Amino acid sequence: MGTRNGAATLGLGSEVGSLKVGKKADLIVLRARRPHLVPALRIVSGWIRNGQTSDAESVMVDGR
Repeated sequence: MGTRNGAATLGLGSEVGSLKVGKKADLIVLRARRPHLVPALRIVSGWIRNGQTSDAESVMVDGR
């Protein structure tokens, strides 16, 4: 909801906001088995609150 609705609000729904062929995509791969990230009752909000830059394993911007 956050990405799709955010893109639509900015008028960019045809370019970004979901993972589909032809759309631009940014992707972050996290190391989820870090002590400060588990256990998390609400996974995404826990990662946002407790995540650190060192938790990012890979980052892709615009598919690269």
